[in-house]
Amino acid sequence: MATQTSTAKPGAKQGFEEFCRETFDFKKAFGKPEALKGYRVLSCTQYILGPSCASYLAELGAEVIKIEAPRRGEAMRHTTPFNEPFLYPLSRWVPERGTGLGFLGANPNEYFISLDFHRPEGQAILKKLAAKSDVMVENYRPGTFERWGIGYRQLKEINPRLVYCWLGGFGGWGPGRVVNPRAATLA
Repeated sequence: MATQTSTAKPGAKQGFEEFCRETFDFKKAFGKPEALKGYRVLSCTQYILGPSCASYLAELGAEVIKIEAPRRGEAMRHTTPFNEPFLYPLSRWVPERGTGLGFLGANPNEYFISLDFHRPEGQAILKKLAAKSDVMVENYRPGTFERWGIGYRQLKEINPRLVYCWLGGFGGWGPGRVVNPRAATLA
């Protein structure tokens, strides 16, 4: 099939056919939108809600760095169906478990690193990353990152333009804040 180029002069009114040819160009069908190109997102998330938020930002062109716990990674890696250790081995610490397809579907277009937030070295690395990032998304229990010294109050001193997104099942205050959203929705 021969492709035709637009014959319209710059500034001239574009015809419907030319508009459709440019808009629905099959060569651009798998192109990544670049609305958030140049933005860096740190994703300290787990299970479905948090990774979905970060993956939407990645689909819009942002550079997303997913930070997982050492050795085992995010819990969703090994709690989803079809954990195939021969396809996607999880680690040498858990050789019988693989990375589930649900994890791969919830975390596309992301870079993965492992940090131990309990250790001062891990906290220092996260602070260095936050200084060079635009957005941070986390969905640990309320107050966990504050207790570790890497919550919004601490990170805004390092990077005042950081957009900090906390995603929780039942809010950060009130009687439901300590409820584990994953356990409560299964009941």
